[in-house]
Amino acid sequence: MGEKTNFNIFGEDMNIISTAVLLGVLISFHEFGHFLFAKLFKVSVPKFSLGFGPKLIGFNLGGTFFQISAFPLGGYVKMKGEAENQETKIGLDKDDFRAKNFIQKTLIVFAGPLFNIFLAQLLIFTANLMMSGFYIPTTKLGRIFETSSSWEAGLRPGDSILAINSNNVSSWGDVEEAMAASPVVSIEVSALRKTGGADSLLVFSVEPDTQDILMRGLNPLLPALVGEISGKPAEEAGFKSGDSVIFIVPFGGIDDEDMQSLAEKGFALSYFDTASFEVFKNREHENLSLGYEVKYWQDLSILINSLKSEDFFVGIKRGEDNVLSKIRPVETGGRKIIGISIDLPTKRLGAVRAFSMSLEQMKVTLVILTKIPRMIAEKKITVRETFGGPVRVFQETSRAAKMGFDTFLFLAGFISLNLAIFNLLPILPLDGGHIFIYLIETLTRKKIPVKVLRGLQAAGFSLLLFLAILVTANDLLNIFL
Repeated sequence: MGEKTNFNIFGEDMNIISTAVLLGVLISFHEFGHFLFAKLFKVSVPKFSLGFGPKLIGFNLGGTFFQISAFPLGGYVKMKGEAENQETKIGLDKDDFRAKNFIQKTLIVFAGPLFNIFLAQLLIFTANLMMSGFYIPTTKLGRIFETSSSWEAGLRPGDSILAINSNNVSSWGDVEEAMAASPVVSIEVSALRKTGGADSLLVFSVEPDTQDILMRGLNPLLPALVGEISGKPAEEAGFKSGDSVIFIVPFGGIDDEDMQSLAEKGFALSYFDTASFEVFKNREHENLSLGYEVKYWQDLSILINSLKSEDFFVGIKRGEDNVLSKIRPVETGGRKIIGISIDLPTKRLGAVRAFSMSLEQMKVTLVILTKIPRMIAEKKITVRETFGGPVRVFQETSRAAKMGFDTFLFLAGFISLNLAIFNLLPILPLDGGHIFIYLIETLTRKKIPVKVLRGLQAAGFSLLLFLAILVTANDLLNIFL
C-alpha cells in the first residue's frame, strides 16, 4: 500500500537501465570524493571516468582527462603511482600518490566512502522535503503479529508505549530509534493499557525477533482509511478518497495453507453479509461470505499478499453507504498492490525538521547495519534473508520508482550508505583494506613486501568474487523458492 504517483526515469520497460544509472551515479560520486582529496593534496590525477568501457566523449581540464564511458555502472579515478608497488619513497615525484604521508593517503582513500555518506544524507534529506505530506504515528499499537516476540511478551493492540529501556518515547520515530539501538538483546517496554476505563502501567521484557529484526512484530495504530488513488486497480474498482476498508473476501475461497499462515499472524476468519456488512464468527446462514476483517491499514497489504486469490471483494464504508467492490491487484517488485495511499493528517516538513529527521534515519540505518554480523553469528538472522545482490537492488529500485520520486531518492540514499559501509571493510582492494595496510605500515614503520600485497589483493578479489556469487545465488533462490 502507500503507493503514490507512478515514477520511472526511463519508462516502464527500462528498469534495468535506471538501476544501472543509479549505481553509476552513486559510485561516480564515491570516486569524485577520491578525486577532490587527491587534488587537495596535490596528487596528479591523469584520468577521471564516469562509467567503464570504451570512451564516448572526453576533454582535458587542469591536468586531468575527464571522460564518459559506454557502461554507466560506476566510474574510476586514476591517480599517479596508485596502482604501482614500490617499497621506498626514494625517487618519487611530489605529485605521486605514494609520496604522500599516512594521513594524506588515508584521507584520500577515506574520501570515497565519506562522499557516499554525504550523498546519502543529501538524498534522504531531499526525499523528506519532497514528501507531499509527512505523518509520524503516535506510540499506540495496531497490528501485532501473534508469532512475534512482542506478542509472546504480552503486548497487545491498543497499548501505548511510554518508554523503552527506561528511555521515554513520544512518537513512533522514537520507538523505531530505541528498537534499532538494541536489535540483538532483550528490551524492556513500558506501556499504558486501558482496561474497563482504568489505565494500567505494564512493563514487558521483549526478546529479539528473528522474523522482524527491527520492530519485533510491532506496528503503529493506523486506520484503514483511503487517501490518494494512484493505481489502475483502485480506480477501476471505484475506490474514493475517504473510504474506510471494512473487510476483504478472496474470490474463489481460502485454502488451508493460507488460513494457517494468516492465523499465525493473528488474523481470524469471519463471515460477512455483503449487503448489510454484518460480521459473524460462525456461518449463521447460507448467504455469507468467508473472509477477513481489515482492522488496521497494514492488514490490507498483508491479506492481499498472503492470499493466493487473484481477485477480491472489498467491503467499503463510504459515509453512511456500504459499497462492495471487486478488485484485481497488480504485481510489482514481487508484491501485489492496488494503488492507494493512506488518508492521514499530514504536513510538509520544514528544512530544519527534514534535516534532523534524515539524521535520525541515517543513525537508525547505521545501527542496524553495524549489528548485522553479530546477529548472523548468533543465528538470530540468516544470510539468505539479510543480503541481496544486483537482482534484489533491481527489484527494490523498480518498486521504489513506482511508489514515487521521494521513495526512489530515499532508497538511493540507503544504497549509498550501504556502499560506504561496504567499502570500509578491511579487505583489499576495498578502501578499508588500503587504509588498514597504511595503518600497519605506519605502526611497524616498514613497507609491506610487494609479494605479500599481491597475495592479499588476490585473496581479497577471491573473497569479493565469492560474495558476489553468493548474493546473486541468494537473489535467485528468493525469487524461485
